[in-house]
Amino acid sequence: MENPAERIEQFLSENPANIITVTQGTARLAKQVSPKYGFTLQDIHTLYGSVSDFLKVLPAKGFTTDVKIDLKRLYGAGAKQTTYKIETLTLNFKKETPMNEVAPAPTAPTAPTAPSVPTAPTESPVRLAPPTAMGYPMGLGYTPVATTDWISSKVIEERYRDLLRDNDTLREDNKDLRSQLRTLNEEKASLRLQLDTVHNSNNPKFNPKYLCKPINKLKS
Repeated sequence: MENPAERIEQFLSENPANIITVTQGTARLAKQVSPKYGFTLQDIHTLYGSVSDFLKVLPAKGFTTDVKIDLKRLYGAGAKQTTYKIETLTLNFKKETPMNEVAPAPTAPTAPTAPSVPTAPTESPVRLAPPTAMGYPMGLGYTPVATTDWISSKVIEERYRDLLRDNDTLREDNKDLRSQLRTLNEEKASLRLQLDTVHNSNNPKFNPKYLCKPINKLKS
């Protein structure tokens, strides 16, 4: 069974646009830089040192049971940035036994007078639940269906939807530009008319006060 830390590191190393998100119910692990809830491999190395150390600090941040780690791909940038979820890992972290606690062994029912023998204090390591593929636990008789071809088709479908949205945006921008061009043409025609009017008023032959006089008087 593939180790969750190895699977996460492998996925993040495949593409710089690959990220992971960590959730437990409505709680989400966040950082200060954008994307706020997404972590790249560089983010994890910078903030935690390694993927293994990143997973070890999750219980301390309140992520203990039914922790969802989504493996996603980023598309676009800025306000139009979208993500596509490729896989989800479900992890459960076992609570560590405090060093000062001693777990006594149960006494035998046939010898009630015998004192119980305490066991040495032990510290349980952090155990990670097995990852799941497409929502089904791996290694329990379920066959994962997330093949490479299926993932590729979903990525192409998501990209196609992005292109449709971009096409709609360009259509609206084109309408706005046509409207602006129409307004500019109207303003141009109005300015041309004003220019012709000013030109004619400065020419005595076209001055309105001479239009009612005979032509011979104009020549004199």
